[in-house]
Amino acid sequence: MLLEFIRDWDITYPVVFDWEWVGADARTAEVSSRTVTDCTLAFCRMVQEAGYTPPPFTSIRTWRKTPSACGSFRTLTSGWPNTRTR
Repeated sequence: MLLEFIRDWDITYPVVFDWEWVGADARTAEVSSRTVTDCTLAFCRMVQEAGYTPPPFTSIRTWRKTPSACGSFRTLTSGWPNTRTR
């Protein structure tokens, strides 16, 4: 579905996967870390095979816990909520 949506666009930026943990009452609250990693890798492989750049996106805190989880894909990270800006 994603690839069908973007196929006619001249995309030069990465096509990013961003799994958001919403909260304990979210329908995805019980999804395991392994499943999230598997979904992330499947998305990245699909996007890469279609010729796009596929970085997963995560918080720096999460990435520090599992820096190799996304294999060879370059990961984009956010600095919040533990980063202060001045």
